[in-house]
Amino acid sequence: MTRLVGPIQGTWWLPGTRKRFRHGVLQQLPTGDLELTLRTAWHRDVMDAVDRAERLTLLGKDDAGRPISLSAGFLKEHNLFTPESSPATFHFGRVFLGAHFSDEDGAALTELSARIPALDHWLGISGLTIDVAESRRDLSIHFSQPDDLEFELGPGLKLVFGFDWQGPSLRRPQLEAYLMQEVRIIVRAIPARNFRDLETIFNRLLDLLSLLVGEPLGYESFWGEATCAGRRSPAEDGPARVEIIFAPIAPELVGKIVEGHRMLLRFRDVEKNRQNLFQLWLEKYKLYHSAFESYFAVQRRDPAYQEQRFLSIVQSLETLHRLRNQTQPSENHQRMIERIKENLNPKDRKWLDGKLRHSHEPNLSTRLESLLKPFGDLFGDSEARRQFAENTANTRNYLTHYDPAQRKKAVESSGLTPYIFRLKVLFILHCLLEIDLTPSEARQHIEKNHRLRQMVIFGKI
Repeated sequence: MTRLVGPIQGTWWLPGTRKRFRHGVLQQLPTGDLELTLRTAWHRDVMDAVDRAERLTLLGKDDAGRPISLSAGFLKEHNLFTPESSPATFHFGRVFLGAHFSDEDGAALTELSARIPALDHWLGISGLTIDVAESRRDLSIHFSQPDDLEFELGPGLKLVFGFDWQGPSLRRPQLEAYLMQEVRIIVRAIPARNFRDLETIFNRLLDLLSLLVGEPLGYESFWGEATCAGRRSPAEDGPARVEIIFAPIAPELVGKIVEGHRMLLRFRDVEKNRQNLFQLWLEKYKLYHSAFESYFAVQRRDPAYQEQRFLSIVQSLETLHRLRNQTQPSENHQRMIERIKENLNPKDRKWLDGKLRHSHEPNLSTRLESLLKPFGDLFGDSEARRQFAENTANTRNYLTHYDPAQRKKAVESSGLTPYIFRLKVLFILHCLLEIDLTPSEARQHIEKNHRLRQMVIFGKI
């Protein structure tokens, strides 16, 4: 796990006010939170402005002169009456080690990368070969670093799987040797783009990889390459190397290993369309971002209550269907609405317009049946699919409105797990369609994956 290596002593200032610096210590707490404690704060008028800041940025340098930027922060604790002679504590969302950025939008980077161990198994590419003689007295180990894999994401933008290794230290006598291959996922931009843009692209690609791996993946730091901003001196050549550290939303996902046989689709399985796979995914993400973000956010941070899990996946599916099938009211529907409103006064017409704005759209049950249809009898025969869609819609309606009249139609909380499993698999199937798999191919991959196959048949509906 990449964390701050011990507390960092340094001087800190607000952007544009370097002469009014303060001494303080930056540290990462056991929880992963990043906290800065100043020995003394600024004067009251400055601290009042700092306290009102929505996303505070502080700049600084450590005792070795390394530039540091602290972003997405807020004032946690200070003395209201004598701040200039009392300590102050701040919480920050990110730490940029190696460059100065007045804000995240101004953090121009040419590269953003992270180490995600599960991708080593997903790629399935090794530079190691081992030969063992029959006598087992001779062992030959050879390593040739694999070439990086590059994929176009758009004009001036690439995805790179970069291979590296950690090797043995040379000693005399050499009694042990250790060699480990690693891969980093890199988003590379020429010309440079701001950090938030690159982070958005990176996270959307990570959602795709989480889908293909079959498990949510996480990370807790980035490596970046910045333009000249923040270099220690103008004489330095090349981009500044920046380490970006933050507290992960789901720490249990950091460093997660997933064995190849548990994955939905490995790299070799998407080989036929891998040249445009990642670019296609980003294009589809732009179209359906609200549905994808809703689904993958819940996968990364699974809520505690079954009702929350259920509602979030239903919402993701409903949104996906709506975005794919945006319809306009038919002439007959419009005429019917006009007949209904014909004898109403203006105030009532306005109120009714709001209520009937989406009346031409299909209801949730119809949407779900449409989403289930491409996959044949994977979710049961036509009657089973109809019952599944109807029960899901009734339960969503009850959990949204808590209408006592709908209570008997809703599924009990203790019985929601089979619905959550099937809805999750249904969303995965439609994600596979978005990366150009046919319904038949998508279904085959689900049926070959033991865990997902069991989720489809788990429990009675």
